[in-house]
Amino acid sequence: MLGSAVKVAVLLASTTVAVPYTVAVLCNLMYGWPQTKNKYRRALNPKKVFKLNYAVLQKFLLLRYAPLYFRWKQYYRKTHGPELIKNLVFGRNDNTMDLYQPKSSRKEEKSVVIFIYGGAWGSGDKHMYSLLCNQLANKLESVVCCPNYSTYPRGYVDDMIQDVVDCISWVYENIHDYGGDKDKILLIGHSSGAHLGAMAILELLHDERVSAYPYTNQAITFDDTHYNGGLAGVYHIKDHFLHESSRGIEDISSMGQAMYGEGHFDRFSPTVILANLQHSISLPKLVLVHGSDDFVVPLTSTSKFGEVLSEVYADVTVCVVPDCDHYSVCLDLMLPTRRYYDQVMGIIMETHNKLFPQT
Repeated sequence: MLGSAVKVAVLLASTTVAVPYTVAVLCNLMYGWPQTKNKYRRALNPKKVFKLNYAVLQKFLLLRYAPLYFRWKQYYRKTHGPELIKNLVFGRNDNTMDLYQPKSSRKEEKSVVIFIYGGAWGSGDKHMYSLLCNQLANKLESVVCCPNYSTYPRGYVDDMIQDVVDCISWVYENIHDYGGDKDKILLIGHSSGAHLGAMAILELLHDERVSAYPYTNQAITFDDTHYNGGLAGVYHIKDHFLHESSRGIEDISSMGQAMYGEGHFDRFSPTVILANLQHSISLPKLVLVHGSDDFVVPLTSTSKFGEVLSEVYADVTVCVVPDCDHYSVCLDLMLPTRRYYDQVMGIIMETHNKLFPQT
């Protein structure tokens, strides 16, 4: 009897150790070992191993979106033009975008939504957000553009930013051929997509940022008919790296590698860039949305960015969705029956209708 109890205790103890370490080894084999000295010691540090395992367990929360997975796969496979125009090539990196048209028959040019998906700078694809883009198109009666971009390791963050800039430029030059109005643009991004959207705007405003005087010679200018919306965005890379470290995932995350390492974090951080400005610039209106229960990207990411935007006199609104997490703030926009659909879509619609009132 005692012998059996000892065997069970030994088995449980070994399992408690073996399983977490097996998970840690597999994660590092899949995503790469730390790029430092003593990389194995760092990766297999007991505290780090158990933090990483907890983060992996949190990923299982995504299983609740399994029904949506089959819905968007089926929708994208079966839907074609004119409701959905697929794989338009754009930009210098030969990425592709999809265009969604609303079912309404309004003849005047429509507002344009550019949706930039997230995925930690290392994953994601436009087809995964087909249901979301369809909802935006019909709720806002807008043309919705969803581009792919050069996720790591195919590209680094400056490649991704350039892809978003190229997408905006393509829309500016071509969207009239698809019934859209280039002077009515809403740029919406989720998570790393919100970061890329913010960085793309700052890139388009580069000459104005570095000029000591008002600058008016930009190919694309932002005014009261342009809007940038961030859903649970990452705006301060160093802060987010520290948050990833607290979860034990900083070495297997694509972020640090896509940003060229810690020495480059500040130059890819919208919060830092704006904090260092010596004068205000012509930013578009910004609405930042974040769930109060987001454990992937802390609410402080949005609140700090909002504070810095206010300091440079930007027109910014911060909206906190109670009890909402990182995934629901975006994925619940796919179906009207989802829990946070009305709240988040309501914020987007309210902003859209203020900017582009229908006559």
